[in-house]
Amino acid sequence: MLGALVQFFGVIFLSGFLANRYGKKRVFIVCLSLTALFTALFYFPGKADVETMFVLNFLKSLAYAPTVPLLWAMIADVADYSEYKNYRRATGFVFAGVVFALKAGLGIGGAILGFLLSGFGYVSGIGAEQSDTAIMGIVLSSSLIPALIFGMGVAALCFYPITKKYNEQMQAELADRRSKAGY
Repeated sequence: MLGALVQFFGVIFLSGFLANRYGKKRVFIVCLSLTALFTALFYFPGKADVETMFVLNFLKSLAYAPTVPLLWAMIADVADYSEYKNYRRATGFVFAGVVFALKAGLGIGGAILGFLLSGFGYVSGIGAEQSDTAIMGIVLSSSLIPALIFGMGVAALCFYPITKKYNEQMQAELADRRSKAGY
């Protein structure tokens, strides 16, 4: 609950400010890197170290918060980039492709998590006792494994071509094109 509140207020107060000041790509990379770090740190607290887990959850939520609206803003930039390069607007196609990829990723990710926990010997059901191996699987699947995935996202963002400067240039040229008759 605290993490959701922190994320909510982080979205409202941090996203626009940071993106306007430093650029969406840079803010996304920094915030996702911090999210990966704080997620990885969940591996270390013991089961009785609840305070540390709350602090890590708070920090992870605060770091992740700006990425949520930035993702959608960057998708809009990709739609503009498509128009910039191809002289044809494809906003619906770009957003549909991203939404499909997100939904497919959520489904596939959920299945992978189920197979992973099953492989570690997780036993479902109320009152089921978990083996040490299953507990290790739970810890890994909520710390190092998602941190690795976030890290892969950071690496992929390094290839994202739309910087703040490039976006400003692109928007100016698109505005000029759109103002001309027949475009």
